[in-house]
Amino acid sequence: MFMFLQIIGFVWIAGCALFIPYIGFSAFLFAIPGALLIWDLRRTKARKNASQKIIKDLCGGSFPRFHHFEAMTGVTLNESKSEIILTNRKGMVKSYPYSFIRAWEIKEETPGQVISGALVGSISAGAANARSGAQARRNTGLFIQVKDIDYPEWRVSMFGRNDRKRWFENLNQSINEGGVA
Repeated sequence: MFMFLQIIGFVWIAGCALFIPYIGFSAFLFAIPGALLIWDLRRTKARKNASQKIIKDLCGGSFPRFHHFEAMTGVTLNESKSEIILTNRKGMVKSYPYSFIRAWEIKEETPGQVISGALVGSISAGAANARSGAQARRNTGLFIQVKDIDYPEWRVSMFGRNDRKRWFENLNQSINEGGVA
């Protein structure tokens, strides 16, 4: 949602550049996307804070050693209770014992690029590149399958390759080997 608002805001501001002689009207047009971006940032921050409060309550008042929260998704290992706490983009937080975890994998997708020489073609190529980039980001991260009829697979955003590898190893050691060294 935030990326969509950024794109709309950029297009709106670029369109407003045509109305530079009309400073009063132009300032009004700049205010609308700015207000939308501020509203979305505040809403995102409120959801993140609410999710982190629930995680702290589930873990006994403090964050455990292993937790990751990125792009409104998160994973936390509560080693004292042998459970994993997962957060999705909708703000849902669920806790599962290690025995409920079926599998986990890391995925990375790189978007393709569309190139065009003409002005109209460049605009449509830019839109296609933005769509493929957003789709690649949605398909990249840590994916955890659990014993849950309602939410059998959880996606945790992890854009850093090293983060994904580290979390894969953390899950392997915690669940398969009985704890992280």
